[in-house]
Amino acid sequence: GGFKSHQLSIQLHKMVKITLKWSKSVYENVEVDPTQGVSGLKDTVYKLTAVPKDRQKLMAKGAWTGTLKDEADLNAIPLQEGHQVMLMGSAEVVAAPKETVKFVEDMSVEEQALKGAIIPAGLVNLGNTCYMNATVECFRYMPEVREALNGSHSINLATLLKSTFGELDRSGASIPPYSFVHN
Repeated sequence: GGFKSHQLSIQLHKMVKITLKWSKSVYENVEVDPTQGVSGLKDTVYKLTAVPKDRQKLMAKGAWTGTLKDEADLNAIPLQEGHQVMLMGSAEVVAAPKETVKFVEDMSVEEQALKGAIIPAGLVNLGNTCYMNATVECFRYMPEVREALNGSHSINLATLLKSTFGELDRSGASIPPYSFVHN
């Protein structure tokens, strides 16, 4: 009798043993199934090295030499027994910063001034105000004077200093101290 039921056709895939080089590491006799393509090779490489597939660049050296692109057919190359494949890529993935980084070049002049990223703004000399300007600019960087001025509205000088310091803090350029001089 005849057994004519469904016949299974099993295709045996010939595994190819290659040598994988990565940095200072060498992996001998790495079994690769050429029918799985470069994606399958990258899966094997990932298991050996922990280099993510998207960070892998593979280059073959042997009977065929070149870069193994994702769409390459490993049977057509053909990838052969003993082929050397070099991996370029890093297993380390740097985590994104926890807070957004803003570079000085991307800041407005006002933001740069508030962050202290530019030369501090100063007062414009109005003819004979250079010593007063220097004194006010020194007061600006004395924490004790700034603390004493916080919330103070009763003393005219304190109010003027507080106002002038605020203008300087918000400015990226020198400002004329008209109000301070006038009062």
